Amino acid sequence: MLITTQRVLFLLGLILLTGCAHTSHFTATVYQDQDRVVRLMYVPNANDGRGYAHPAQLDETLMDKVLSGILVGTGNPDPEKAYAPVFTEHERKQMARLLSRGLREAGQMEVVTFVQVTPASSWQERVTSGGVFVEGDKLHFILANFQVKQAHWQDIEQYDAPIETLPLEPVENLPREIIFRPSDAVAEPGPAADDFDPLFGRAPWHIAIRYNSTLSH
Repeated sequence: MLITTQRVLFLLGLILLTGCAHTSHFTATVYQDQDRVVRLMYVPNANDGRGYAHPAQLDETLMDKVLSGILVGTGNPDPEKAYAPVFTEHERKQMARLLSRGLREAGQMEVVTFVQVTPASSWQERVTSGGVFVEGDKLHFILANFQVKQAHWQDIEQYDAPIETLPLEPVENLPREIIFRPSDAVAEPGPAADDFDPLFGRAPWHIAIRYNSTLSH
C-alpha cells in the first residue's frame, strides 16, 4: 500500500516526539462502534495555555441545531447542489448526542474528536472526521476529512495508520469551503485555530459558531 509523503512525515514526527509528555494523544473513548468513534484528545498548550471552556454544557438539541447548519462546498455549479451537509440526518442525531456528552466529559486541555464511517463497498468505507471544542460563547468545529474513501480499518496495514487514529489530520484535499447557516452566527476562530495547524501538510477546515445565536433562528 502506498503511503503519502504527508503521512510519512507526520508519523516520523510522532516517532521523534515519543516519550514527550507534551504531545497530542487520546485520553478517553466516549463512544465507539463500527459506525462512529468519539474520543477525547489532549492538546498541548491548548489556546495558548489558557485551555478551552470545558467541561461544557451544550445540550443535544442545541448541538443538533448547530450541526445541521454546517455545510461543505461541493463544487457543483447547480446552486441547489452547491452545498451539502456534513452528516446525514441519522448521523447528525447520533453525533449531536455523543459530541454533547464528550463536551461534558472533556477537560480544559482536551478536544472532542469524532469519526463517522459509512460503508462504500465490500472492502471500502467513507470516513468523515474532525473535532469540536468550546471557547467562550463559541463552538469550534474542525473538519479534517469528508467522505474520504479508505480500506476497511481491519484491512489497513499496521504502518499506514487509518483516519480513525488520526482524526484531525487531513489525508486528501478538503472540500472547497465550509460554511454555516445562518451566517450571522459565524465568528472569527481566533488564535485557538492555531492549535490544529500541522507541522507538515495541510490544515483542517475550522469554523467558529456563536451557538447561542442559533437559538434565535
